[in-house]
Amino acid sequence: MSDRQDPELLRAAADKKLGQHFLFDPDILKRVALAAGPVEGRDVIEVGPGPGGLTRSLLNNGVRKLVCLEMDERFAEAIKAWPE
Repeated sequence: MSDRQDPELLRAAADKKLGQHFLFDPDILKRVALAAGPVEGRDVIEVGPGPGGLTRSLLNNGVRKLVCLEMDERFAEAIKAWPE
């Protein structure tokens, strides 16, 4: 778990009408990020980052710029607060 993860957000219920499904297992998140292909030095757009598990995995894989598009205000505000 990252120091950037808010415990309240981790307990937030997934909103099925937004199609939310949250992944928290670091090994699965790493595999999903690797399945995206080589992202080092590239610009990436992530749609629906939720609590940011995949977001962190992508950042750890060296993306140049990551743009997150989040409709759920619970997560949008938290992600805006992350350092650049």
